[in-house]
Amino acid sequence: MAKIIAIANHKGGVAKTTSCVNVAAALAKIGRRVLVVDVDPQANLTSSFTDESKIEASIYDAMKGAPVPVMHIADNLDLIPSHIDLAGADMVFSNKIAREQILRNILDDIKDAYDYIFIDTPPALGLVTINALTAAHSVIISICAETLPLRGLVMLDEMIGDIARSINRGLHVSGIIIAKYNRRKLDNAVIDAIRAKYGDKIFKTFVRTCVAAAEAPTYRQSVLDYAPDSNAAADYMALAKEIDSQTI
Repeated sequence: MAKIIAIANHKGGVAKTTSCVNVAAALAKIGRRVLVVDVDPQANLTSSFTDESKIEASIYDAMKGAPVPVMHIADNLDLIPSHIDLAGADMVFSNKIAREQILRNILDDIKDAYDYIFIDTPPALGLVTINALTAAHSVIISICAETLPLRGLVMLDEMIGDIARSINRGLHVSGIIIAKYNRRKLDNAVIDAIRAKYGDKIFKTFVRTCVAAAEAPTYRQSVLDYAPDSNAAADYMALAKEIDSQTI
């Protein structure tokens, strides 16, 4: 049965999707069976792997009861794509019974085929994010080392706590990814602030700033395929192995 992990942060621009893409790709390369689920209406994860214009169905359709549209991306790596229509999910599903559990029910039917399922969440705390956190066993938070991010995490922490107490007991933060790190004094000050809050949940592997990581989605590739000798490729592979060694 898969470990289901939501990659989250209420703040945008913190390498959340980049981390999801590249950790998933790295785990697939070491032989793990991985599914990535894009529940962000912006569909940035989807476009990092495939041409959005050619997608015929998305997670939004599955949430409305259609068959689950699983796309094969690479060896050991599958994708359930997103679509801009998902932006209206709060309104569309507002009167649906057990609306917080729609995604969990979808994944229950396919989770045995994978070792990992990563859910890329939107930078918002609406019904879609609640669905992701309800479906997940744990949460990994991606944080950019360039700016002090703690203020924006308060609401996410509260939501995780609320869901853990009500509809998904056991949900917890299993790790913090430090991304865009380059050893500046500011970066280290940010990390000290994060460590004061989260302690040993910070992964030992910091993902260094790397232009290739920003370029790779343009070519619909992970950085491990686009620039396999880059710092980011090495860091994401090390990070994936660190995650793989965890008990979620």
